[in-house]
Amino acid sequence: MAAAAPTSLRTFRDVIFRPALAACFPWTKGFAFLNRIAAREDVFPESTAEAIAGAASVAPIADERDWKRRYRLTRLVDHCDLFLMRTRGRRWFERHVDVEGEWPAKGPFIAMTFHWGAGLWALGCMHESGVPVRFVAARMDKEQLRDHPVVARYARWRLRTVERAGGGPVIYTGGASAAIQRALADGHAVVALYDIPAVMTSKTLWTTVCGRPVALPAGMANLAVESGVPVIAFEMGFDYRTGRRQLRIEPAFVPVSAQDFADRLAVSMTRLLGIDTAAWHFSALAPHFFRTPEVPAAPLSLANQVGA
Repeated sequence: MAAAAPTSLRTFRDVIFRPALAACFPWTKGFAFLNRIAAREDVFPESTAEAIAGAASVAPIADERDWKRRYRLTRLVDHCDLFLMRTRGRRWFERHVDVEGEWPAKGPFIAMTFHWGAGLWALGCMHESGVPVRFVAARMDKEQLRDHPVVARYARWRLRTVERAGGGPVIYTGGASAAIQRALADGHAVVALYDIPAVMTSKTLWTTVCGRPVALPAGMANLAVESGVPVIAFEMGFDYRTGRRQLRIEPAFVPVSAQDFADRLAVSMTRLLGIDTAAWHFSALAPHFFRTPEVPAAPLSLANQVGA
């Protein structure tokens, strides 16, 4: 049996090389290539094992082999989108994406999504509707990345691509409130991902996802109530058979309280996990989400956060 490839080489192969190669082909062929790669057990082996263990605590898994394939395929497609966004344009989007719902005619508004599916193209769609998009993200820990140069390079490319797609610089967490308020005052859209484990944020709100207690971030919830701007939940998945994308934009709402904000988005998250836990990039982190207030959250590893 051949020896396993070094971790850095596997990361380069599966996060950069194979997704970039798929982006060189017409999408039907590129997706078929990624679908074949996703069937391999040596693709994302550690993070896939952690992910299926976490997902099994959320919902039963009837076919573990197929679940792993779908999880790996979701990751590969999401990585491929970095390269597709840099080489394709509006025509590609119109040809390969079905859109349900619509963005507000003008800003400001707050758009919330989750680490589910492959949502990078949604930022470009939002920006093309006429609104500059400011994406909220955490800075990668330089100390953790010191020994992971491939992940560090990919993370920098990813953030630059997010800024290019949205038409505005990323807002980094850690004192981001003022920047978010300025962006909203300027009529921009502020986009954030809401399925952040409590260990990664100091302020949380308890709500219910899949019938179980979950702590979700309170910062954006408080800002949404203070600003009084519309809030839109959205997600972007794809058909596992064809690779065709599905962007779903939910009706806007104005939260009456921070708890209302969290509860409404918890409903959206419950729906997505009910559709497919394999599309949830944070499946491995299920134990960090689904716990009681009395149980402290465990620390997260770099592999959990990046999944490479």
